[in-house]
Amino acid sequence: MSIFLLMKPIYRCLLFLALLFTLPPGIKLYSQEGQVKDPGAVENIKIGLLYSGSGFISSVQAAELAIRRANQEGEMNGRSFELVKRSTAGPWGVGSKQSVNLIFQDEVCAILGSVDARNAHLAEQVAVKAQIVFLSSRATDPTLSQAFVPWYFRCIPNDDQQANALLRVISMKKDSRFVLIGDGGYDAGMAIEAAIRQTRKAGKPDPKVYTYDSADPDYGFVEQIHANGIRNLVLTGMVSSDLKLLEQLGMILEERVIFCTLPFIAGMDIEKLVKAFPEGTVLIYPPFNLTPGGPAFEKEFYENYDSRPDATAAYIYDGMTLLIEAIRNTGPEPEKIREFLVHADFQDGVTGSIRFDEMGNRTNAAGLMTIRNGQLVEFEKNE
Repeated sequence: MSIFLLMKPIYRCLLFLALLFTLPPGIKLYSQEGQVKDPGAVENIKIGLLYSGSGFISSVQAAELAIRRANQEGEMNGRSFELVKRSTAGPWGVGSKQSVNLIFQDEVCAILGSVDARNAHLAEQVAVKAQIVFLSSRATDPTLSQAFVPWYFRCIPNDDQQANALLRVISMKKDSRFVLIGDGGYDAGMAIEAAIRQTRKAGKPDPKVYTYDSADPDYGFVEQIHANGIRNLVLTGMVSSDLKLLEQLGMILEERVIFCTLPFIAGMDIEKLVKAFPEGTVLIYPPFNLTPGGPAFEKEFYENYDSRPDATAAYIYDGMTLLIEAIRNTGPEPEKIREFLVHADFQDGVTGSIRFDEMGNRTNAAGLMTIRNGQLVEFEKNE
């Protein structure tokens, strides 16, 4: 990579201007695509989207929707908003490379992430070195914010917040024992660790943990759960809509209750969710079917893409809308965007209001929902 691309934007800008005024007549400037670049042209305000690939297309769709709406509402000082997409599909480490590309090649002013925890860690490291905001809307690993990185924000509840919310409900039951079920992946492992950590803080014994390989699942542990008589089943991991597991658990449900973390169901829209899970299931899921702007978001998403938005789409839409709000209020300079987010009190989110604590975590983020009479509704403490 050239030294020029590694420079901070302000130094690149100064060097560019110096070269511009010393070029002899007739010399033309070219963009990276090889086209003639007009030095006086007004460039779009670019916001980057780092996403996991074709399996998470709703992330791209929701980001596009937010950008389209922003441009319909009006340009900013004659400049349109532009979405720049980079996929992390491929071998481990792609997240770092694509983050570098977004910052130094595409010259985005902020990055919105819809990637798993490992890629989020890579993107976070790049964002810190480049001093640019990385707003995460999918990774729930608590360690992402524990380094107290001032450029990192998260608009989705982390594993600790989710575990606390679910365990509070379980602790109110006469039989508060529970088991943890995960797909064996890194993200599921972090969610399981969080649940165990919160259980120990409450002075309770560690729960039994059952894991399986999502590529070649063996659900033999379901019979063990049936035999031990534990009634509360907590599902974790990144295997959205693992219907086979739900079918297996359905055979032993009886008076058991399923508790579900957000990553397990983030790729399911509300209609699929209420069909897949039994009545009484308690879930961490954004209440975008109940917020003031939620129904309009659902309607616009369906009209544009002929599909219903899932939780992933809702968080991405809010994340992109929040970044646009920051830029409209302060300008596209990364430091000003960061400062805006530090003090943000965004009330128009389709997933609810958005504020961040001193670590960049979203406060009051782990809203509980339940399935009642075939509908996804807010969980009430007396249920």
